[in-house]
Amino acid sequence: MKYFITTLLLIFAGGLQAQPEEHSHWSFSSQKISTCEYELILSVKIDEHWHQYAAYMPSEEGGLPTVITFQTNKDFKLIGKIKESKPIKVFDKIFGVDVAYHEHTATFKQRVQLLTDKEIVIKGSYEGQVCMT
Repeated sequence: MKYFITTLLLIFAGGLQAQPEEHSHWSFSSQKISTCEYELILSVKIDEHWHQYAAYMPSEEGGLPTVITFQTNKDFKLIGKIKESKPIKVFDKIFGVDVAYHEHTATFKQRVQLLTDKEIVIKGSYEGQVCMT
């Protein structure tokens, strides 16, 4: 049985931002890992003088974390949790807690196992907070 993925499509849930302009710019791709496993790669470029909060925050207080959600589909299953590039961790004086964020670029990866040999479209959404540095 031959497995393949041809399209990675994420529906944008409209990221939460400190300003109405978009200061994070997303792109999406996939990489074949094995016969039936792929890694979904979500890359974000963040404008100069801005940062985007990480997916895994050191505290529940502080900025809103980046959340990536995939729509349930019988044609694939998620393998493990989403992984992200190493964030910057600092104490934030405004929130009074440690926070984690990305500057310039960040990458989020999710492994999936395909459960069919037909072409599939994986849909999802993201949301997060982008703030001035």
